Amino acid sequence: MPAACVLGSTPFCPAADPESKEAVCDEEAKAGFISFVDVNGNCQRDGDEDVIVSSFITHTDINAGNNILCVGYTPNGFRVPTAGTPSNAHIIFCDHRGVTANADGSKFSYARGIEIVATGRAASTRLQSDLEVWAGGANPVTCP
Repeated sequence: MPAACVLGSTPFCPAADPESKEAVCDEEAKAGFISFVDVNGNCQRDGDEDVIVSSFITHTDINAGNNILCVGYTPNGFRVPTAGTPSNAHIIFCDHRGVTANADGSKFSYARGIEIVATGRAASTRLQSDLEVWAGGANPVTCP
């Protein structure tokens, strides 16, 4: 269930058909993401709200998992705090190999993760230990 965003924020969320004029947030979507102007602050793209950016996951073997459906930003760049959602948003991109190490003894995973903290700062990781912590946390994120 999407959480409320700040009026006029620009959230992004997964969408089943990101390039469609009717693209909406979809918790089960794997095709890509949209970012839009959220006029009414409900963290759902309504028909009169403009899409700013659409993005596809181009390889059909890549899946995305997340612990938050919609991530919104305020005009000053901070992440929109929403009740009932984790303070750190996690998104993981992986294929059939999951978060396994990319070589014997390596600390790096085949998967990639993005963490967005409350201040709005986003960071990417491919450290296997980070991705395993995300999977075991209070709001787990794993490879689908």
